[in-house]
Amino acid sequence: MSTTNELEREIAAVGALPREDLAREWQRIYRHAPPRSLSHDLLARAVSWHLQAKRLGGLSAGTRQLLKQLIERAERGGGSKKARGVREPESARRDADIITAAASATPAVSPSVAMKTTLLACKPRRRLSQGARLIRDWNGRAYVVDVIDRGYVYDGKLYSSLTAIAFVITGARWSGPRFFGL
Repeated sequence: MSTTNELEREIAAVGALPREDLAREWQRIYRHAPPRSLSHDLLARAVSWHLQAKRLGGLSAGTRQLLKQLIERAERGGGSKKARGVREPESARRDADIITAAASATPAVSPSVAMKTTLLACKPRRRLSQGARLIRDWNGRAYVVDVIDRGYVYDGKLYSSLTAIAFVITGARWSGPRFFGL
């Protein structure tokens, strides 16, 4: 039996666990309770990531080095507003908890030091270049959005945000950048 097939079965089983079991597993792996607001899906992904990292290897040397540099910058008090303790929106803090948990699972970064990088580890939003084209497959249909200097063009109409387009497509309140995979 292939180790990959065995790992795939274990990861599939993780997704079927109740939230309480996932929270206990998180506690065992990361040595602290998971954030209360963390969804079942994100808990399962974090536990699954740990399984994969144990079997296939964790973060690359380059990523561990980057985290180490961010921690050093945070300890010196330099860097961005995030490094100086400016609070981010709740969604950014939740996303950062996952990144922190991944960092704390690596041998290069201890959990207590990794917590200092929680706000630093959030990815900054990238600006899209004029002329870029976003394509999102949703419910069996491809949706195309063109980036122009004044915003975004979808279905022949000008929109000021990707979030507005995501709402038109899905009828639900999505983060536009997340919906388009940015």
